[in-house]
Amino acid sequence: MFKLGSFEEELFKGMEKKLMDSQLDKKYNFDKLSKAAECLTAAAELFNKADMKKEADAVIRLLNKVAVQLSSKVLL
Repeated sequence: MFKLGSFEEELFKGMEKKLMDSQLDKKYNFDKLSKAAECLTAAAELFNKADMKKEADAVIRLLNKVAVQLSSKVLL
């Protein structure tokens, strides 16, 4: 059914990806950043619903700046 070599290769690649993801999480605190991004997104949505467009735009700009800075760090 499965070739032993391809199974081992798939397992190795999966473990390698998980390890890399874990290292990136520790290095850049992605877990904390993702939670903060979720909270800020929720805040922007609430501001929009309350017709507070300037505040919503400010939160979105902040999220965008964080994303740009983070992407430049990860790519290096």
